[in-house]
Amino acid sequence: MNGIFQTAIDGKYISANPALANIYGYDSPADLIAAQPNFNNQLYVKSNRRDEFAALMNEYGILSNFESEIYRKDDSIIWISENCRAVCDEAGNLLYYEGFIKDITDNKQAEIKMQQAKEAAEAANKAKSTFLANMSHELRTPLNSILGFAQIMEPSPDLTVENRENMRIIRRSGEHLLTLINEVLDLSKIEAGRMTLNPKNFDLYRLLDDLQDMFQLRVHNQQLQLRFQRNADVPQYVRTDDIKLRQVLINLLSNAIKFTQTGEIILRVIKLEHSGFMDLLDSPTACFDTTRSIRDFARTSSNFAKVEWSDEAEDLTTGSGCFLLFEIEDTGVGIATEELENIFKAFVQTASGQKIQKGTGLGLKISRQFVRLMGGEIVVESQLEVGTTFKFEIPVGAVDAAEIPDPQIHPEVTGLEPNQSCYRILIVDDREDNRQLLVKMLSPLGFGVEQATNGQEAIEMWENWHPHLILMDVRMPVMDGYEATKQIKARIKQREQGKGETNISPFDSPIPKIIALTASTIEGRQAFALLVGCDDFISKPFCKTDIFDTLTKHLGVKYVYSNSTDFFSTGDRNNLSGCLPNAALAYLPTLPTEWRDNMKQVIRSADFDLIVRTIDEIREPHPELAEILQGHLDNFDYQKILNVIAEAEESDNADEGGTN
Repeated sequence: MNGIFQTAIDGKYISANPALANIYGYDSPADLIAAQPNFNNQLYVKSNRRDEFAALMNEYGILSNFESEIYRKDDSIIWISENCRAVCDEAGNLLYYEGFIKDITDNKQAEIKMQQAKEAAEAANKAKSTFLANMSHELRTPLNSILGFAQIMEPSPDLTVENRENMRIIRRSGEHLLTLINEVLDLSKIEAGRMTLNPKNFDLYRLLDDLQDMFQLRVHNQQLQLRFQRNADVPQYVRTDDIKLRQVLINLLSNAIKFTQTGEIILRVIKLEHSGFMDLLDSPTACFDTTRSIRDFARTSSNFAKVEWSDEAEDLTTGSGCFLLFEIEDTGVGIATEELENIFKAFVQTASGQKIQKGTGLGLKISRQFVRLMGGEIVVESQLEVGTTFKFEIPVGAVDAAEIPDPQIHPEVTGLEPNQSCYRILIVDDREDNRQLLVKMLSPLGFGVEQATNGQEAIEMWENWHPHLILMDVRMPVMDGYEATKQIKARIKQREQGKGETNISPFDSPIPKIIALTASTIEGRQAFALLVGCDDFISKPFCKTDIFDTLTKHLGVKYVYSNSTDFFSTGDRNNLSGCLPNAALAYLPTLPTEWRDNMKQVIRSADFDLIVRTIDEIREPHPELAEILQGHLDNFDYQKILNVIAEAEESDNADEGGTN
């Protein structure tokens, strides 16, 4: 019940009801009026709160929900909310104030607890982010060595077939571990609001074909059927974030295969001129209807968090844009009704997922966030022992084939072009394995290489050796890479300013380019590296091409490559016999036409792992030829693989001609 009051202009109570007396801790209104508690010393906890009340009343003449802490008669403290108005005579002269008061202590305490919980959660989230940032560095740093040395050793002609396969297993396992680490970091970025949309033009058909090839062997081994169904009107060339779309489809297909023992998995792609129509009915399981769009559902349903559609995603549907609906259906174990609302939560796995004990429990959480970032929404329907269907809808832009960039090919670098400077590269890292990795990448090519174990040594080495470029790790003892970079840049600036002003000789040694090497994926740290004076940064784990491309970018280094990067150059076919033994040539006419066509397609995609899987398809009938092709792939000699295919086609044509 509200406490009702009237007070004189000076604040003294004229009247009060029993509820107000009870709120203040008095036995009756008469006791309250007789006591007349002093507002500044005996009522309001904050001594100036009454003055604030009076100032607002004088200005507006009315006040609503004015919250304050007050002392009751027994000195206990409660929260009240006041509503008051000024009462004036006909001439406008102020007579008194009147209003009512509510005890809001329970609500205020709950609000305070919520605020404290929020602050505690923010502190915990900050601690988690710090932990993830540190762990990302600690985990990715050794992975840099594992993957880097695997890259160096795999192409070696000294390895036996068995050992080369062992190296591939090491590399692939390391890449899988890196994927799991990146999932955790992706979640951290999502929660911090740092994940961004990076749309680009790409071939959707090729992406789908690559995914089908990627999973085909896996479903074959499990005796499952994998079908991709794409409507004829689905555009081939589209614009959206292909990396995130690919990751979502991989996550959903992996889950479908993981939880399906018999039957099939189907991926459907459907073009929608407008946002599709889906809804959740009142049934506990997620069902679909034609009454409301996914986007409308996502905006209004209490089961979904508020979605902030990015401008980039909204722009994709303008002009020639459309919506694409992806459906991934399986005949697997299904998801229990009570678990459906939790499957998109981080680190949560269903009962089936806990049984097989695979994965991080982050795949669906990340998939939903990626889909939302792309401007869409994802929903699920499932029935135990029948199967599960995930559906998501995203906007895409339709583009022309001419707007699709050519695939990038990175052939093996075998040396430096002649008549170049003798480039000096300083490697700075406190870890021996990281330094040796870079030494073994760069020294055989002809670079001059020196090493330092911390920032202080780097400064001394720069002073005495004058490197053209410094590969600077940022986290080191004694002196980190940031401080070393600042000091080197400061000394260069001082010497440049001293030219001509004193007898100091001009600073003629090269001004080094400093490249930060960091295992952190936090964009702020990368930006800070540039802020302190670094010319560029490379994230660990890195590929050989990352290092080589950076040297070209900043020093203009030119390389000698193992072979031409041109696709299907007929002029090189005469060299085929020089790279294939006669035993291998004997196999060429038996290569299936379908396999040859597929290999040409995957070569053009420049997807290393996809090419490996395609070679593996002929490994059993033609092990020697498969090993030769694998050797060419290990050296990034795509042209030689294409030459093999061309020779096989010519052999087929010759055989056909001989029978006519």
